[in-house]
Amino acid sequence: IIIANLPFEEPLTMGEVLADYVDGGGGLVLTLASFINGWEFEGRFLSGGYYPFNLGSGPVGGSTLGEFDANHPIMNGVEELSGELLGSVTVAPGADLVATWANGQPLVATRRGNVAAVNVYVAGSGFSGGDNALVLHNAALWSSNVVPWISIQPEAGVVPAGGTLEIQVALDATGLVGGGYDADIAFRGDDPDNPILAIPAHLDVIG
Repeated sequence: IIIANLPFEEPLTMGEVLADYVDGGGGLVLTLASFINGWEFEGRFLSGGYYPFNLGSGPVGGSTLGEFDANHPIMNGVEELSGELLGSVTVAPGADLVATWANGQPLVATRRGNVAAVNVYVAGSGFSGGDNALVLHNAALWSSNVVPWISIQPEAGVVPAGGTLEIQVALDATGLVGGGYDADIAFRGDDPDNPILAIPAHLDVIG
């Protein structure tokens, strides 16, 4: 989770390292002010399409939770939210908008399957409230491709040409509030034409 209270001393180096980290499957959650002009990462992270938000300005005034995708894992269990310092940003091309503030500013957006941006300031106390900690917790899990209610065995294996491998998948409702849960089980392989096969999983929980 990137929390920025001062501009980074080496934004170019940070941008290159973070791009390599994301390419290697690492999960990343950006918060204010890492997607504001003058505070951004440079290098490949900026030029290569890693940011879920276009670089913006700010801070702007506060707001409360607006519309959001209740089925997205990052918003799991989120009921109320407030932020006193927000950035004036727009969603980058290729990114997915997950939630907005009531004032119309984007709240959460994702990109590349393991990069999330949360438009809230958390580098000091008293600037956010409600379920903000839950949003960051969920975003960290989502970005690391961990869905706590799904377990898979084995997690990796080798399938010979023409062969098969049986995968056991378990869905566990322990600790979940009532409602519907959706996720994709992503199988990564070495087929250059189909490197990822996504199988949807759905769980209905009765609270």
